[in-house]
Amino acid sequence: MLVVYTLLGSASMAVALMLHYVLHGAQASPHCIEAVSHSMLGVTSTLMLHMGFYSKIPCYPLHHWLTEAHVESTTEGSVILAGIYLKIGVLG
Repeated sequence: MLVVYTLLGSASMAVALMLHYVLHGAQASPHCIEAVSHSMLGVTSTLMLHMGFYSKIPCYPLHHWLTEAHVESTTEGSVILAGIYLKIGVLG
């Protein structure tokens, strides 16, 4: 389940960043997502980017992978999951 959510979340984020690049070109700052939200395509790319991060954080509709991942992993894997993977989603 973790692989499926990771794959879908990463694909969603990649498509959102590509849409951002198509809208604003190479001169746009990749940190300025708010500039994209004025057009309809910008709203779509912003929502896709948020859904990608929500799948990595585990927010409500996308949280089913977390318990399975902690139960099935080793202690070291669980520490890596909680210490790195979840923090990257929150910081994003």
